[in-house]
Amino acid sequence: MLTLQLARDLHETKIKVNACTSDLPTITLSNNHGHSIENAAKSIVFLATLSDDGPTGKIFGLDCEESEW
Repeated sequence: MLTLQLARDLHETKIKVNACTSDLPTITLSNNHGHSIENAAKSIVFLATLSDDGPTGKIFGLDCEESEW
């Protein structure tokens, strides 16, 4: 909900507010189950490099696809 509120508050600026969901990374704390750090980085870079007409107020999965709230 914070993502939606910030996107609304900043709609007149060039700032985009989106969220990225993730599972636990493959590290010792997760018993080496989960996704790779590289996979998580791809979705973060995708969101950080959206074009000016890209989405805002959305949530994205690790596959860089929009997810449902």
